[in-house]
Amino acid sequence: MTHRILTLSVLSLLLFGCGGGATTTGGTTTSEAAGATYMGLYRGDWGTMVLRQVGDEVWGSYAHEGGAVRGTLSGDVFTGRWCEDPSRTDDSDAGYVRFIFSVQPDGTTTIDGSWSYGDAAPDHDDWDLALQPGEQDAALDSSFSDPSHFCP
Repeated sequence: MTHRILTLSVLSLLLFGCGGGATTTGGTTTSEAAGATYMGLYRGDWGTMVLRQVGDEVWGSYAHEGGAVRGTLSGDVFTGRWCEDPSRTDDSDAGYVRFIFSVQPDGTTTIDGSWSYGDAAPDHDDWDLALQPGEQDAALDSSFSDPSHFCP
């Protein structure tokens, strides 16, 4: 009897207590509220970047060498690929990226980003950005009309 109550308690906790507005899509859990909060225009180490939710993925476009990122958001962590001109595929023009989102005490949303060349795990820890609420960049926004801009 105790085992049955414990099992029901654990199931109830998993079903109702841990949801927090999260959805699971394609194996990736994303908090809808957090995902929406993290989208927008950022400024940081490599210039300006715009992030948008596109279906189950997050796409980003940035000014440095016509760059883009494409990946998934799980909680507060984005993982994916970055790519830049001219080739968008060679080891010197593409690699992995990881962004960790956080909200600072003053309410500012920031990214602690790391990246790598080629197939290595992200090991360059110098891609830090801050969200600029309400700002837009027409040139970066226009890149979202061309899906081929985003990393393969």
